[in-house]
Amino acid sequence: MADDADKIRITAQDLRDPKVVEIVAQERALRRPQAGLAMAPPTPWYLSSIFYTAVAGAVGAASGWGIIEPYFSDSDQSMGPHLLLLPLVAGMIGLFIGAVEGLMSRNLAKGGIGAGLGFLIGFLCGFPVTMAANLVFGVAMMMVQSYVHSDGQGRISSIEPFGLFLMVVARSLGWAMAGTTVALGQGIAQRSRRLMINGVLGGVTGGALGGMFFDPILRLQGWPETAVGDAALSRGVGCVMVGLLSGLFVGLVEHFAKEAWLLMIAGPLAGKQFVVYKDPTVLGSSPKADIYLFKDPSIEPRHAAIRKQGTRYEIEDFGTPTGTLVNGATVERRTLRDGDRITLGETVLEFQERARERAVAMR
Repeated sequence: MADDADKIRITAQDLRDPKVVEIVAQERALRRPQAGLAMAPPTPWYLSSIFYTAVAGAVGAASGWGIIEPYFSDSDQSMGPHLLLLPLVAGMIGLFIGAVEGLMSRNLAKGGIGAGLGFLIGFLCGFPVTMAANLVFGVAMMMVQSYVHSDGQGRISSIEPFGLFLMVVARSLGWAMAGTTVALGQGIAQRSRRLMINGVLGGVTGGALGGMFFDPILRLQGWPETAVGDAALSRGVGCVMVGLLSGLFVGLVEHFAKEAWLLMIAGPLAGKQFVVYKDPTVLGSSPKADIYLFKDPSIEPRHAAIRKQGTRYEIEDFGTPTGTLVNGATVERRTLRDGDRITLGETVLEFQERARERAVAMR
């Protein structure tokens, strides 16, 4: 009888207790190799938005310039090619930048929408921006006239350094104006005002710096001492630099402006970062989800969502069969902290946020 009293009896009701279920789930999750990683893997260079948006912008700009350049004639200043250059380049940059995020996330639907809106917005908005830029450049050229010397036949024979400086500034300003439309499409496609603002800042900065390359390159070719010369190289390099720098700065602004993001620890895109732009940000296996988690049959089309509550973020499970785990524990709704591991099926994401946001949340 004494031996029977010392025995531990577990009933079926004990096994169904929610606390026991949670502990068992936590132990199972901790046994998974991906949940036991001590450190998050570094982001591969090719999955960094700073890299692939820069490349996409450069390729898009080169494509736009390549389409319109055969119709340019430096001796014939017809307005057609001049009016189409910046809109077409802006449209193609928007197309490639809009498409690359979807392609890198393996979400073709998202890439197609981003590409279409990127091109339409960049191209259509490029026309009024080009007219405004031409007006600014025309006013600047009137100021430059006193620093320009002609050969008596109406052709520029030389230009003083300060006059060249004014031309560079004026063209940089005009191309910066064109840059405002470069990345608007992606923000509109994702219905994110923050992403639109980031795109404008990146596009303006890239356009301003890229526009600085036009006149110095033309100057290196001998202009104006060799009359007008062939400005194809200047246009090509200038356009590519606008695309490269616009894409680069879009990625940089996104990087520095992000407050919270998810780093995939285990899954088909391990090392990829997903910035939390929208409120709520839906995670799921559907291409319509904000964070598309594919190749995992355990993940529902709409599996969970991350919401911002004041200065904090919380995750909510949508009542899925496999559940959502945070640090190995099944949760229905839970406030997230920097470094929390989120497990959905076989996919593991690490929640990260800036130190500034964490300091505010801890007050």
